[in-house]
Amino acid sequence: TGIDNPWLLELVAGIIEPNEQPADVAVRESEEEAGCHIKQLKPMFSYWVSPGGSDEQFHLFCASVDSDIVASVAGLDDEHEDIKVHVVDIDTLFNWYEQGKLNNAMTLIAIQWLKLQWPNLF
Repeated sequence: TGIDNPWLLELVAGIIEPNEQPADVAVRESEEEAGCHIKQLKPMFSYWVSPGGSDEQFHLFCASVDSDIVASVAGLDDEHEDIKVHVVDIDTLFNWYEQGKLNNAMTLIAIQWLKLQWPNLF
């Protein structure tokens, strides 16, 4: 968020429910928050958000999807979600990263990984 834009550009994310694995959350939340149906899911890595201060851990995944059939607006009404979905090409994404348009740690970490891995993915 910022002065010029109240929206935050971020990754699809969710909370692990009882009896759910991190990959299950990635699939579920991708459908709920972006209307994306994952074709292939690749684990990136997991990391502690603030070791010593929190026991919260993030599990990041990279997925291939058919971007021609994602939602333009998504989210669950009962979770009060109002999510504008952005489909951008890889060059635009990397430009946003370089220009500082992405400003939350999880997204920045994932884009850094993607920049390193992009030539060899899928």
